[in-house]
Amino acid sequence: MLPGQMPEAAEIGPIKGLVERLDLRKNKWEKVRQGDSILKDDRIRTGRNSRAELVFKNKIYLRASANSEMNVRSLFGDTKEQDLDVNLIRGTLWTSVLRKLKKKSRVKIRTPVAVMGVKGTQFNTVFQPVTEQLEVIVVEGRVEVLPPSQMEGPGKIQGPKEIPGPREITREEWMAQVSSGEKLILSRNDEKPLIGKAGPDQLGNDWILFNRERDQVQRNE
Repeated sequence: MLPGQMPEAAEIGPIKGLVERLDLRKNKWEKVRQGDSILKDDRIRTGRNSRAELVFKNKIYLRASANSEMNVRSLFGDTKEQDLDVNLIRGTLWTSVLRKLKKKSRVKIRTPVAVMGVKGTQFNTVFQPVTEQLEVIVVEGRVEVLPPSQMEGPGKIQGPKEIPGPREITREEWMAQVSSGEKLILSRNDEKPLIGKAGPDQLGNDWILFNRERDQVQRNE
């Protein structure tokens, strides 16, 4: 691939340290290199003091920090919804959608406690599997956060309905919109997520600044 040229499907971008892919045929983790293709159902993990960038078409970038693991459920074109669908199994994942997607497309980042759906934004996701705690920080744009069972593709918008009185909300009913400068925290046993303002230390830590600088370079390519 020529320098600066976008891959047609998806590939491994710049990496640091140890980055591996699970070879399902051998049931063995093997090292990946920059330029390797990303395929549907690929499982990728980063080691200690490592990071990896995944490059997709439409100026979409996923960057995994150290000790992170993800599974690429589907790529654009694999499903009728034309989605990029990724499971964050553990660790930290930065998502950049630098070009607004078409009407029927979106990027989905899944965890066991919630699913993030976006069409154009920059946000960071941290999932701790031991405590089952999710943290989402939105740097730019807006992220829709839903329970896992409610994110299976675009649905029809219902018409007006009567608003019920005060009642307990169930785990399956909530939906959250997280906007620029906000953070969301959710654990497995929480009835609904907690949303608040992200602090300067969260919006300006080394990982966030690295990704923002990297995104700026890629916007201009």
